Amino acid sequence: MTGSNGRVLVSQQTLNRDEVVRDFLAGRLNRKEAAAALGKSERQVSRLVRRWKRKGILGLEHGLVGRAPVNRIGVELTERVIKLLLGKYTGFNLKHFHEQLLETERISGVSYPSIKRIARSAGIGRSKRRRGKIRKRRQRFSQAGYMLQMDGSKHFWWKGQERCLIAGIDDATSDVPYGEFFGTETLEGYMRVLRTIIEKKGIPRVLYVDRASWLGGLSDEEKSQFQRMCEELGVRLIYAGSAEAKGRVERLWGTLQDRLVSEFRLNEVNSIEKANEYFNKVFIPETWSKKFTVTPQSEGSLYRPRPAKQDLDQIFCLKFVRKIRKDHTLLFGNELYAITADLQHSIIRRQAEIRVYSDGLLRGYYGGLDLELKQQRDKSWSRFANPKSGVGLTTWLRVVGTDFLLHTEG
Repeated sequence: MTGSNGRVLVSQQTLNRDEVVRDFLAGRLNRKEAAAALGKSERQVSRLVRRWKRKGILGLEHGLVGRAPVNRIGVELTERVIKLLLGKYTGFNLKHFHEQLLETERISGVSYPSIKRIARSAGIGRSKRRRGKIRKRRQRFSQAGYMLQMDGSKHFWWKGQERCLIAGIDDATSDVPYGEFFGTETLEGYMRVLRTIIEKKGIPRVLYVDRASWLGGLSDEEKSQFQRMCEELGVRLIYAGSAEAKGRVERLWGTLQDRLVSEFRLNEVNSIEKANEYFNKVFIPETWSKKFTVTPQSEGSLYRPRPAKQDLDQIFCLKFVRKIRKDHTLLFGNELYAITADLQHSIIRRQAEIRVYSDGLLRGYYGGLDLELKQQRDKSWSRFANPKSGVGLTTWLRVVGTDFLLHTEG
């Protein structure tokens, strides 16, 4: 794709593919690891390498980039399918319902997989239990920094108080770079832990998480805040289909719940502040790193270099899209904000980006320009109206009612 200035534009996915191909050709990844990083088969890795050698990075672009899918299902048809599922055909299994669409309703533009996707997105139906698959123990990746498993564990870590520990574990070494205790499992907690890991170690290539809503694992239609952050970091997200699939981090929780609870009791750790300090400064370096980590198969690290603090600030924030009103104001969080920046021309009806930073600061941008938002009302009856209110990011998500998704109109 060519931009207005004549430059060739490629997607972030293509840049990630290019990096994996280069690592493969340099011997830093074997074919199996490259296939896992790309989400493709080993044969497809060979094809991508041949295309890369012929055309460079442009050979890695998908052939359908920029084209609308020919089989896209329209909004009206999707709504009609949901209405039939909830009304006339309530209680029908999805296969039976699909047959009725073809034979009775004469609707042939929706395939059976599309019916399943539409029903799942609408929360309709439940798949039957299948026989368990034969599972084999997966081998560790060969180098540190390639894949990081992240998860949260709710537990009574000290007497009378259930708290959630969010941490990451390196797949190759079982190293735990950082973990933190929170009141509950939230997007804000995952953001803080991932950012701290990046500041300490660098950016991992792959992040393995469960299908929690705040991580984007339940949304097939719209990108989540966490998915957007990982995309900007160049991190590939993999969602686990079951607890057994993320066995490395599940075994971590088993060990911690057995040992850490006892050590907390022995050392009179009974608050989040004390628990965070003991976990990261005492338990991890003195117990976990010495007894439970392993030496990777290959030397070196695949962590990418740590970005600058200001760059991380622009990634680890919440981003929302709002349309600029006719009087050059924006409505966000049920409050009105005026654009006070010195504009060269009108930007009404254009899409502005609202960013909410970790300290609660709210700012608006259009094409890289800071819109310098100012709250319109003198008396703030809502503590969420002030751009510098300092409320948590999870609270902001609840106020604007976005269910952790990125692009919303208001």
